[in-house]
Amino acid sequence: MYKVTNSHRYYTAHMVVLCARPTYRIVYVSDSLHVHPTVYRSAPMIRPRYIDDGFIFPVGLIVETDDWLALGVHVNDYNSVILRLKGLKTVMDRVIRLDRRRAPTGGPPVGDIQRHIHDILVNETHVPLLHQH
Repeated sequence: MYKVTNSHRYYTAHMVVLCARPTYRIVYVSDSLHVHPTVYRSAPMIRPRYIDDGFIFPVGLIVETDDWLALGVHVNDYNSVILRLKGLKTVMDRVIRLDRRRAPTGGPPVGDIQRHIHDILVNETHVPLLHQH
């Protein structure tokens, strides 16, 4: 996304759950994944001319247990770390239960996921962000 105020980039990471059978579709998109501030402070901002806020960029994933993921991430495009996402089982059990109850046959219309993430970010951060479809 881009900030309305200065057109600087604003990055977030989300957990997305996909259903691959019988038809490919997106089932769930999380709120932004939040990382402890010390992770951001450990990596200087490489491109402050274009980016104001610390960010992570996921580049790898390992399912360690049914409740934990290990995420390989770049921090501020400076260094790489491994983060653990805990509490996955509770989220996945709820997502699967709700999806089975609704039993959709297809995914959302093009652009709905991007609009959803835009709206989540504006509500979470109170930062006006551009959304173009």
